[in-house]
Amino acid sequence: MSKDNRTYGFSLTDAESLAELIGGRAMIIEGRRPVVGGGGGGGGEHGVIIKTPAGGIAARSGTTVSSASCDVFSIVGTTLTDTGNNIDVFNISISSVGGSKYGLAKKEYATGKWVIDFEDCS
Repeated sequence: MSKDNRTYGFSLTDAESLAELIGGRAMIIEGRRPVVGGGGGGGGEHGVIIKTPAGGIAARSGTTVSSASCDVFSIVGTTLTDTGNNIDVFNISISSVGGSKYGLAKKEYATGKWVIDFEDCS
């Protein structure tokens, strides 16, 4: 019997359906290929390295959260490199997030909004 060497791709809708079947989620970041998230700690979702704007992200007040447009970074070799993309990141903490700080944002499952998971404290 001959070996099938063809390559198959998935539309975003198909990738999301497949990801749900295996217990994860598919997401697209700025037009890139779908990434299947799931498993692991910290909410079970892949994160995005971000840098907050100079003014940071204000603290939550009651049930009202704050957000800011943050720069998206990637690790190239051993260097944090600005991708040129930005995402709105929400802060659900009662503490503000400092300005010009690196952190990790993760997608909140119900709405798909980016939420700060941790920030660089120094």
